[in-house]
This record gives sequence, C-alpha cells and structure tokens, in this order.
Amino acid sequence: GVVRSWLIFFYAQAFEAIGQCWPEGNKEWQNEHVSSILRLLLEYLPQNIWNVQVGILAALSLLVERLHTPANNEDSLLDSEAVPILST
Repeated sequence: GVVRSWLIFFYAQAFEAIGQCWPEGNKEWQNEHVSSILRLLLEYLPQNIWNVQVGILAALSLLVERLHTPANNEDSLLDSEAVPILST
C-alpha cells in the first residue's frame, strides 16, 4: 500500500540523486568511482518497476552527459580501463 508507494518513490529519487551528484570535470573522482556507479545502476535497472527505472535512466543520462568524453576532453575516461562494465 502506502509504504510500498513511498519506497518506490524513494528509490526513484535516490537513483536520480546519484546522477545529479556526478561531478562534471573532476576526472580523478570519475576514474575512481565510475565502474562501481555504473555497475550499481545497470544491476538495478532490470530488477525494478518502471518508476524506479526512470530514475535510473535519468541518473545514467546525467552521468554520461558529465563524463569525460573525447568530445569534451582529449584524455577520455571511456578509453581507459576505468569502465570495464561498458565492454561486457
């Protein structure tokens, strides 16, 4: 009932907050945390109902938007070994 609705809302908001907190331009922090954050988001994506999936996708969108990429930076984070989950 009501508790389940609040939990779903909480999970969706928590996942969105992960994306909103992703630091833009801090390559060192991104290198250290990108694998664990991506693993968490991608692991929970298929396991949740659509409300929570929307929050996860919003987080992924912000993460990708703020990630060091070749277009934004010559030294791309995506080219490094920091993101092994993307190649699996």
